[in-house]
Amino acid sequence: MTTSARDEQDRRDEDNRLWAHGIHIDDSIVQRGNYFLVAQSMLVVAYSILLSVSQQVHRLAVATTIIAVVGMVLAAVWGYVSWWGVQYLRHVQEAAVNRLPEYKQTRETWRPRRRVSALSVFTYVMPSMAAVMWGAFLVFI
Repeated sequence: MTTSARDEQDRRDEDNRLWAHGIHIDDSIVQRGNYFLVAQSMLVVAYSILLSVSQQVHRLAVATTIIAVVGMVLAAVWGYVSWWGVQYLRHVQEAAVNRLPEYKQTRETWRPRRRVSALSVFTYVMPSMAAVMWGAFLVFI
């Protein structure tokens, strides 16, 4: 194999690793979001069960307050982890635009019909909604 052929193969291998890395990051963001969504759902179920079965008002207030505070903290962690993951994904996407001509062309020619991306909703809106929900639960205990 000549040096130029080896260099070209090395370049293709690097491009393939960059693409695979971007896909991995995107998948990680979705998987983490699913984890947080399931965790939030389990907390809501626990909160609801406590409200429906507890006969002792003081214990109810303490338990539901603890669950609501944990839910708010979990929502904040979800928001931070999601934000960090998206920032890193954008960094890798920028590298892919600079290295992969087809990807650059696709990004330049694709114009979304909506102003807010699904990734933004999943990253920012969902954790914010969870935090607001837990805040409302705390207020109305």
